[in-house]
Formats: sequence, structure tokens, C-alpha cells
Amino acid sequence: MSQSCEAKRIQQNTASAALEAAKKDYLSCLGPQAQGAAAMTDAQGPLAKAAAEADQLQYMNQFLLAQMARETGNDQTIAALTEMAGNEITATQQQIDDLKSQIRTQTRRFLDSDPTAPMAIGGLYYTQVPDNRVLIGFLSSFGAFLLFASILIIMDKIPIAPFNVMFPGERIKIVAIGWVAAIVLMYVGFIALT
Repeated sequence: MSQSCEAKRIQQNTASAALEAAKKDYLSCLGPQAQGAAAMTDAQGPLAKAAAEADQLQYMNQFLLAQMARETGNDQTIAALTEMAGNEITATQQQIDDLKSQIRTQTRRFLDSDPTAPMAIGGLYYTQVPDNRVLIGFLSSFGAFLLFASILIIMDKIPIAPFNVMFPGERIKIVAIGWVAAIVLMYVGFIALT
């Protein structure tokens, strides 16, 4: 900005301030009615601007209302929107009811399993749970079978050709391998299936 422009801006600000001061002096000399008339005259510009803005806002409001009436004022559109909202409400309510039912079912199952019951029967821990009883029964039966089969193999009481020609050390080796294999397979099976 050049110096001459800056000087003119300062002169304008000074003239505006002097005009405002002169206006106040003039208004103070007038009576109350004349001061009110002068204030009304000064307010005409801002009032006209505000009235124009209000007219613009009113026009925009009318336009938007008319547009909305065209878009949604149709009875078919309103019926379709109402039906969609009703379907969504029904589906959501059905989901809520299903979740409540599942929660009640799971709660009932948990409480039916009696989680506060003691876990030991006759000194054996975790025998109160039916799955554990089945597992203990299986392990006991399978262990008894392996023990019985091992005794028969070691004592050479199995009349099958491969076991008849074996030496006692070979029989013990076969039984030991069988026990190790059975234990490893049971362990892997329990880890994989439970």
C-alpha cells in the first residue's frame, strides 16, 4: 500500500469520527421527538437490509417446504416409508427377542449344570461333571484292556503266528511300544477333540 493511499485512509477515518461527533452534538441539541425521528431515519438503512434478508429467508423456507411436499407429500411415498420403518422395527424386535431367548437358554443350561456343586465324589475330583465321568470310565476300560492284552502277550498266551515265534524280550518291547503309542494317541486325541 502506497503512502498516499494510507494518508487517504487516515483522512477518511478522521472524517468519519468527526462526522459521528458532529452528529451526536447536533442530536443533543434537539428535543426528544426530533432525536427519535433522527434515530428512525438512521435506522432505515439497517432495517431495510434486515427486511430484505428476512424476505430471502422466507422465500428459501417456502421453497424447501414445497420441495419436501413434492418429495414426501405423496401418499404412496409416505406409505412405502412407513412400511419400511415398520419392517425394520419388526426385524429388530425379533432379533432382540431371539437374543433374550438365547440368553435365557444359556443361563438355564449353566444353572442346570449346578456350578456351585462340589467337584469331588468319594475323594475323586471333577467326577461330578458327566463328561468327566465318561472320560474316567473310558480311560479305566481302555487301560484294563491294554493291561490284559499286555499280560497275554508277555505270557505267550495269544495263539497268533507273529507272537508265537517271538522271544520274551521282543514281546516286552512290543508291549512297551504299544503302551507308549496308546498313551501318545490318547493324549493327541484328547487335545484335538476336547
